[in-house]
Amino acid sequence: MLFDLSGSVYQRFELERQAAPFLRRTLRRYDSAFIVSVANEPKILQERTSSLDVALQAVARITPTTQATAFYNSVVKAARMLREVDRPDARRVIVALSDGEDNRSIDNKQSDVLRELQLTNCLFYSINPNGSAFSKSYFSRRAQESMEEMSRQTGGASFVADRVEELAAFYDRIAEELRGQYLLGYYSRQPPGRDLSPHRHSSARRPGLQVKARSGYFPK
Repeated sequence: MLFDLSGSVYQRFELERQAAPFLRRTLRRYDSAFIVSVANEPKILQERTSSLDVALQAVARITPTTQATAFYNSVVKAARMLREVDRPDARRVIVALSDGEDNRSIDNKQSDVLRELQLTNCLFYSINPNGSAFSKSYFSRRAQESMEEMSRQTGGASFVADRVEELAAFYDRIAEELRGQYLLGYYSRQPPGRDLSPHRHSSARRPGLQVKARSGYFPK
């Protein structure tokens, strides 16, 4: 999980503290989680742990700051950390509580983040704690649109939270989606290691059904 501790969400920080129920809903016996903060630079607040209690203690310790926001750098760091999880059946997920505003990342831009998420085979979910107020600023709208694009490209979802009471529904939806995924695969005609370009795919549509899937992948 990514927690935005920067100044742009300072006034809404208490909403971020309500993440504990999500961890309780989603962490199962063989799952693990890590906690990363978003501010001037990404910081690991809790290394990967399979202990729910340890993860909850890390969330309880987070405190807001008035620092700038290196959002893209933080997502890239989280994706690379997830790439180290080498279980063949592992599902990799980033849940970011952030407004997505970035005024600090120099090394990475949105296209770099999307590539890292695809390389990691990672779902991206975001919850904007600033609520619908993001629409009042051009910079804030662009940031929200960026998070929505990352969610679309990876098969995740993006939410905007105006009230603490809305969080339970958002967390329930994320947990439900994570429990109801299917993995499709096929054998490429290209020899292994020859084709490193991004591959795009599309899903067949049926009336009354909605397919959520990432838009493509990078061959391994």
